[in-house]
Amino acid sequence: MGRNYEHVVQYYETDAMQIVHHSNYIRWFEEARTWWLSEKVMSYHKLEDMGLMMPILSLNAKYQEMMRFGDVASIRLEVTKLSPVKMVISYQVYNKESEALCVTGDSVLGFLDKETGKPVSVKKSYPELYEALGLHIMKG
Repeated sequence: MGRNYEHVVQYYETDAMQIVHHSNYIRWFEEARTWWLSEKVMSYHKLEDMGLMMPILSLNAKYQEMMRFGDVASIRLEVTKLSPVKMVISYQVYNKESEALCVTGDSVLGFLDKETGKPVSVKKSYPELYEALGLHIMKG
């Protein structure tokens, strides 16, 4: 499966009970996605230099276990669906020490032309990128 993205829970990410505020998991999804793209495909900078943007079209999260200040989140992600104009990435956030599954979720990202802001077929306009993303479907 490869390695997961890891994030150490910071104090400012917690509430008065030192429990991670729910909004931070969404930020961690983005951190993990940015890391994953750079490690497995190419950086966001290169994508943007090519003229491609990948905005979030929808996002959801299901909270199952709490994480606290000082815990290490181990985030696994997978491309679960890929079409020429969008992809779906699923996330599982584990507490590295206890191995408890804390949060699951997914995001749908669109592929847009940076200049026009209109949807673009990655399969047609960026076939190498489409192929690279396709290699990682359900592989993490």
